[in-house]
Amino acid sequence: MFSLLQSRKFWLALIGFIALVVNELSGKVIPTEEMTGLVLIVIGYLVSIALDPTYEASKLQDTLKDRKFWAAVVGIVVMLATTFGKTLPLSSENIVELAALIGTYIVSIGWANQSRAMLSKK
Repeated sequence: MFSLLQSRKFWLALIGFIALVVNELSGKVIPTEEMTGLVLIVIGYLVSIALDPTYEASKLQDTLKDRKFWAAVVGIVVMLATTFGKTLPLSSENIVELAALIGTYIVSIGWANQSRAMLSKK
């Protein structure tokens, strides 16, 4: 149980779930397109962490140096900026496409790290 509470995958999934529930209970503060984008980025990050054998959940410093982490942060900031700041001239379709692109990028980094680790073992 203690290892579950130390898992970043668990906390990320829990935060994503809480954001969905709060959004629904509060009367849809975040529009559906932006919420879909946030969910795509969170799922992409979770899949990437699961694929990446070099990921060490106990090292915060390594996480802060990780491209997957910063791509997820940038994606979430862009989604929230389009929701609350309305500073970016993006349509609803563009927001979902951008989130899918960021999520795919994050997963591809994890997949590349997995492939690199497998080739180095041979």
